[in-house]
Amino acid sequence: TASELNVRSSASTSAERVGSLTYGARVEILEKSGNWGRTKDGWISLTYIYQDGATGSNMIKAGMPRGVCAEQWHLNNPHAITRLQRAYAAAGSQIVYAPTFTASAPYLAQHGLDDRLEEINSRLVQLSREAVGEHVLVAGDMTTVGHPDVSYEELLEVYTRQAAALRDAGVDLYVIETMMGLEETMAALEA
Repeated sequence: TASELNVRSSASTSAERVGSLTYGARVEILEKSGNWGRTKDGWISLTYIYQDGATGSNMIKAGMPRGVCAEQWHLNNPHAITRLQRAYAAAGSQIVYAPTFTASAPYLAQHGLDDRLEEINSRLVQLSREAVGEHVLVAGDMTTVGHPDVSYEELLEVYTRQAAALRDAGVDLYVIETMMGLEETMAALEA
């Protein structure tokens, strides 16, 4: 039977903004499956969603030197990231971020790896999936390009390339975080 959910601020409840849902909206739940509810726009969580955190600082504790290409370090030391992600899943995380935070062309180019963007993103998503299995969502993580003077078209190209690589690798969702400005945020969202 259908029921309704009042979507409130995630600061005070477990409801999250999803798709076209907005603060204070009432949404018809068409079907429930565990802690998930299907709406006309897609699935939403009916409880809190737990995700991983502190990946960078934990990787430094695991031996990753500062200033290296983190993505390459993960590929050369997969046990460190997979051990951390398994621990997050065992602690109840429902989402882990694939370690693709700076796996975009501008960052990888700084290490001579931009021609391997698709391969690197794919392998990092695969490592995360292997670590947590199919019952934990794997998020493709994207961030700022780190340069304020990049055109919208260039930003869109950068984010479209990484988003496509992550999609093709099988991520369940995207996370766009730590952005420097509205233009790059909008380009990442469009991608």
